[in-house]
Amino acid sequence: MKVIDCTFDNIPETFDGVLLLGTFDGIHKGHLSLVREALNHTDSVGALLFKNNPADIFEKDKEHYVLTPLEDKIRRFANDGVETLYVIDNDESFYKHTKEEFIDFLHRLGVRRLCVGEDFTFGYQKSGTASDLSKEFLTFIVPLLNIDDKKVSTRLIHELLKEGDIESANKYLGYQYEIKGKIGYGYGNGHKIGFPTANLEMSLPYLLPKAGVYVGLFYLRGVPHKAIINVGKNPTVGLLKHPVVESYIKDVDEDLYGEYVYIAFLRRIRDEIKFGSLEELKAQLENDKKELLK
Repeated sequence: MKVIDCTFDNIPETFDGVLLLGTFDGIHKGHLSLVREALNHTDSVGALLFKNNPADIFEKDKEHYVLTPLEDKIRRFANDGVETLYVIDNDESFYKHTKEEFIDFLHRLGVRRLCVGEDFTFGYQKSGTASDLSKEFLTFIVPLLNIDDKKVSTRLIHELLKEGDIESANKYLGYQYEIKGKIGYGYGNGHKIGFPTANLEMSLPYLLPKAGVYVGLFYLRGVPHKAIINVGKNPTVGLLKHPVVESYIKDVDEDLYGEYVYIAFLRRIRDEIKFGSLEELKAQLENDKKELLK
């Protein structure tokens, strides 16, 4: 995998394969269909990615969350067979370029073949379309992907995660929804009741699924372990300002502080509940553990 940083005016290296274009604000099955189409025509597939989240540029006063931060996009595309990634610095001025200027950018990039979704737009006020590209380049236009009569989109997956429907979200993603980070210190209440948990400190702005308890996989040094994952604000021990992600990991009994891990969500088993005591919480966790046997 080759990753090339560029700007609209500075392209360090040209490209002579099939280039994927899209917003790619969440890598899902629809994007994988672009990769597969491109691989039908070449062994050399590249993609153009944005360095910055567009929402952070146009709505600077709000906090934004994403399904797939840039470094995860790079990993996903590499796994799917993409060999070259151009990461463009999409500052505010980038979105002022006309569709003709964007087409000129692609010519300067050396591109002759493109692969896009049928609803792809580009240029100032999204005035350019896939049809415009096909007049300048050999353009493979991929129909929108529908599963269960629903268009596969980042927006749909956002909604499913917010509803806690992790199994449907995973179906449209094409993989188990993951987040990653470093294990940090919590309040130690899990240790007090015999359920030590690993608290995840996220360094990337992931969209968390709806508060509740999930069955998932805890990837420690690349090895998956079954886990009970709680997403929420710990109402039993004192409501927190921000949600936390803490995992009880089956068959792992070691100091994990400082470890970088991935957590994958498989299914939701219940809402987050405020219990009257830690003993009541412990009894519920004993019941939750049974889900790991299913």
